[in-house]
Formats: sequence, structure tokens, C-alpha cells
Amino acid sequence: MKEDRQWPRKEEKFFAAMPADSGIAFVLVPHHLDPTHESLMVELLTRHTSMPVVEAAEGMAVEANCVYIILPNKYMTIDQHDQFLPRPGCLQHVRD
Repeated sequence: MKEDRQWPRKEEKFFAAMPADSGIAFVLVPHHLDPTHESLMVELLTRHTSMPVVEAAEGMAVEANCVYIILPNKYMTIDQHDQFLPRPGCLQHVRD
């Protein structure tokens, strides 16, 4: 399955228009992507914003003026210290 080509276009336009110093942390959850394929979302969005665009990882601090991508089959929450943590009680699963 290939990534949906419509999905990044909307986000590309949004981030191209968004000021890089807005003071906002953006968290994207592209749930429609195939978890068995490498996502290109970081590379695609990096071309349209000067904000850092990264895959969210456990223990990573959430900072303003950054874009975080939560990959398919990852369930995360942000704790009171503004860090990404695995979301308790959610089972990891693979799509058929």
C-alpha cells in the first residue's frame, strides 16, 4: 500500500503558511499510513517549513515551534513534563 498522496498536500500548504515562530508545538498522527512501509512524512514536511520536523520518540521533550510525527501503530501521550510517553492500556497492533 502506498502513502496517501492527498494527505501531505494539505499539511504542506498549512506549514508553508505557518510562521516558524508561532510558539506552537504541532503533533501529527497520520493513522492512514501503512505501518509496514517507511514513512516519508518527515522528509515531505521538512521541505515546506523551517521548523524542525521529527518522528516523536519515547522520552522526547515537546517543544514549541516544532512538528512531531507519531508513526502508525504507535500510541503516545504527553505527560505533565511535556514529554512523549507510550500510552498505557493501548495495544500495539499491525494492520492486515
